[in-house]
Parts: sequence; C-alpha cells; structure tokens
Amino acid sequence: MTDKRILANRVALAEMVRQQWFVTCPDHMTPDDVLQPEFWAHVASRFRPYDEVTVGNDACAWRLHLCVADVWSAGVRMIELSRAELAGALEKSTEEANGLKIQWRGPNARWSVLDAAGQVLQSGFAKKEDALAQTINAA
Repeated sequence: MTDKRILANRVALAEMVRQQWFVTCPDHMTPDDVLQPEFWAHVASRFRPYDEVTVGNDACAWRLHLCVADVWSAGVRMIELSRAELAGALEKSTEEANGLKIQWRGPNARWSVLDAAGQVLQSGFAKKEDALAQTINAA
C-alpha cells in the first residue's frame, strides 16, 4: 500500500508561503482589464505564485478575488477565484438641500463633498457623518 500522508515539511502557515494584496482600480478600469497579464507588468516583481489578490474599483461597483498562477518580468497571470458585482449594494451618495452632495469615492478619496456640478470641494473624510457636517458648515 502506498503512503498517502502529507509530509510535515509541506505544511506551513499561509502567512509564511503567500502574501495577500488589495488593489484599488480607477473607475474606468474593468475586471477584464485586471485579468490581462500586462496590466500587472510594472508591479510583477512584488508577486509570487499562490499570492492572493483582491481587486476592487473606486466606486465599489465590483470586486475580484484572484490567485497568482505565474509571474514574469512583463506580466502576471492571475486566476479568477470569484467575482462579485457590487453596484447598488453600497450607498453611493446623498443629495443635500443646499446643493452639495456627499459621495463615496473609493478607499483613496473616501467620503467627499461635491458641488452641484460634480466638482470635488473636499475629500478624505473617514466617516460620512464628517462629510455631512462639512456641508452644514458650508451652508
């Protein structure tokens, strides 16, 4: 009978053998863009096979969970583990009586105050309530 048990040296904490990454894309990029190997060319040296990458866009419209399959100097081949369409699942904006709008603009710009024309007046609020307070102060 063949020995089917795994050897002890093949078992390790995940943190020791792979990395987890989170990437935020601008709104004009699509999940299909992210799956192109050349998309990752300028950061390919950061990845190793079996790394896991979560990718979303600034508007929180979609999210991908990827696994690194192959890395070379000109790109990274990612395998799609899961895809979620989040459009409409998250509250995006609230209109205010004074014509200002509060909008979530992704993990970089965060909650932002926009004027009626859509120009950003102030961004970077960690909480929606803080951005709302700014609109009250601006009135």
